[in-house]
Amino acid sequence: MQPLHGGHATYTCMIDYKARLTLTCEYNPYYSAVDNPHSEQMAPPYAPQTLADLQLAATQHGLQNIQVILDLDKKDLIRPASEWTVRHLIAYRLLIQPEMSFLPIFLDVHLELCPVCNEDDGLEHYKIDIAHVQSITCDTPQDLCQKTDGELHRLPGGFFWAALAHAARHESEVVEMERAYPRRERVQVRQEGFVSSATAAFGSSPTDQGASSPAEPAMSDFSHVTQDLDDDENEARRSKPEQVTVHLLTMFLNTALNLCLVQHHPGTVARHEIRARVGRARCTTKVAQLYSITAEDDGGIYRASQTRSGGWAVDHPFLAIVEAKRAFERVDFNTTTDTFTPVISNNILAQIFGEAVVAWKSNNELLRKGVFVIVAASTFIRLTHFRFGTDYLEYLDTARRGTQALIVEDPEKDVSVQMQSTGWLDLHSRRGREVALCHVLALVTWWDKQISDDDSGVDDISDLHGDDDFDDDDMELGE
Repeated sequence: MQPLHGGHATYTCMIDYKARLTLTCEYNPYYSAVDNPHSEQMAPPYAPQTLADLQLAATQHGLQNIQVILDLDKKDLIRPASEWTVRHLIAYRLLIQPEMSFLPIFLDVHLELCPVCNEDDGLEHYKIDIAHVQSITCDTPQDLCQKTDGELHRLPGGFFWAALAHAARHESEVVEMERAYPRRERVQVRQEGFVSSATAAFGSSPTDQGASSPAEPAMSDFSHVTQDLDDDENEARRSKPEQVTVHLLTMFLNTALNLCLVQHHPGTVARHEIRARVGRARCTTKVAQLYSITAEDDGGIYRASQTRSGGWAVDHPFLAIVEAKRAFERVDFNTTTDTFTPVISNNILAQIFGEAVVAWKSNNELLRKGVFVIVAASTFIRLTHFRFGTDYLEYLDTARRGTQALIVEDPEKDVSVQMQSTGWLDLHSRRGREVALCHVLALVTWWDKQISDDDSGVDDISDLHGDDDFDDDDMELGE
């Protein structure tokens, strides 16, 4: 099946063997905030889909002098990924593809092998525990935010429900005065769990002559705008520590990987296990053979293998990277659709992209087919795939500005990064959890097809990372 880059294609599968679930891949425009959301002067959103659009984006941002990486000044060349800006998006040549309701790289394996949606119980590698699947894809517990932690922990899937309540409920040590401005009336919606790209994404589609302006996006069977997340609610959640968001996502991943998914058949010896990585991982790599760049994520998904000595060692630390934010940049009100619009800034996009670049460069042999990033904000997550061009490594390693320019000007060379994302999936909703679970299981199945079953465990993780530095001090490797 060819990747889908626009139009509509509808796929139907089964969720919990009862309810029909329709997957719609559709073209939607991207939307982004300016780097400073409180600035009166609106900067254009970053949204190039083609190389021609990339040139236009540079001009729109007043950065037409940046054509290649070595056009950046020295401070920008050595900035950690957490400080990247739109200048880096242009210099490192990021292109943003239309958002899909299901990540295209996983779509085939999902439709064929998803252990949740596939009625055939004879899948070769993995089975699911249907009781645990139903425990998190059932309706959200009534009065979730009003229940005590003790009550939530006693429910099936209780650790996840407690983490969700912590992320969603209002908890403040100081009673604040009510805001002076009136709250907007909340909008009732029909569907749960999926926020379309018109309501929450990284950039908007260009409207230059080289790209037609998309029509107003149609709502898919997954699509909805958030019923409860207006600007006031978003501000309330902003006061929560970022770790609350990380903890929620970790609990969801642990439930999906260790309870919903049965990775090992009873009575067999486990050689490998895919796990949620709780600790942060730091990577450092060099660009243009001289400038060191560091990136640190908020967790991830990794694979561990048993060693000859009987312990466990990491043999793939970056099946997916986690990047978490406590809340959205802001939530705007769309007067056209009468809906609330979560917004993420260009700088957040740049930070996520920077982490993907550094991880890919420092683990190139492991990440030949790209980097997966799970982005989380409050109770929402989205899955993103960065695919690196076949000549991109040459571009990163070239030490002369003139040679970099020749590489990007060569029409035979592929020197860009393509980004594809899902919409925002709300873990507070049943539908959002269903689609998120299917994505996590598809990621596991996809990686299982990439990694040979004959891989053996390694005793020293540094053997996997060449000359680049990987800091795994915070990684939870288990016993």
